[in-house]
Amino acid sequence: MELIQKAEDFIVDKNIQIVADSAEPDRIREFRNNGFFSIKSAEKGQGSVKSGIDYLRGRKIYINTRCINTLKEIQNWQYKVDKDGNVFEEPVPYMDDAIAAIRYATEQFWGSKNGVGFIKLK
Repeated sequence: MELIQKAEDFIVDKNIQIVADSAEPDRIREFRNNGFFSIKSAEKGQGSVKSGIDYLRGRKIYINTRCINTLKEIQNWQYKVDKDGNVFEEPVPYMDDAIAAIRYATEQFWGSKNGVGFIKLK
């Protein structure tokens, strides 16, 4: 319920589309039960992590300096590397919650030409 309260304090319009982690169906149901009817599950699938990261790598992302955990995550993000120093196009699954949230929030733009989206916040 604490998350719902924070969302209500933060989001101007409960009808705004929210993309949530599909691994959390109970949380999505909780949001719907509290009037956030436009919440939907992220469309995870084979290759979706790579597609999302490729999309984000081609964009300039502005992160508010007050989002210190997101900044730390971005600064520490990296691809997997084998013992010989070869880099793989596969991210290290460590401290990646904010990046996952950004991928979910932008998945609707992955196929668009301009790839720009704005969310109105309080």
